[in-house]
Amino acid sequence: CNLKVYKDLRGKHTLTEFHSETDSVNRSPFVNLLHDYAEILLFDDFIARLGKEYKDERDKMGRFKVFQDNLKKIKFLNEHDKGTARNGLTHFADWTG
Repeated sequence: CNLKVYKDLRGKHTLTEFHSETDSVNRSPFVNLLHDYAEILLFDDFIARLGKEYKDERDKMGRFKVFQDNLKKIKFLNEHDKGTARNGLTHFADWTG
């Protein structure tokens, strides 16, 4: 798992780069913890950047799980695409397919 976090002068953290292994079974517990933290930072940035609002904490956690699943799909598609497509986060990243 590689991540780069930018901290601005106001102390706000923004995840600027994120790469992860798809097989969490082979990662150490510490690396899994970092991976989870990186996804939380990315989700928080996603919410702030797009002005997302959820009805309650349960809804937010459900959307976070969908967001995590979609991150895996994006990574898989980018790794296995034979053409020129590049997939990434959009305002639909917390929606189910």
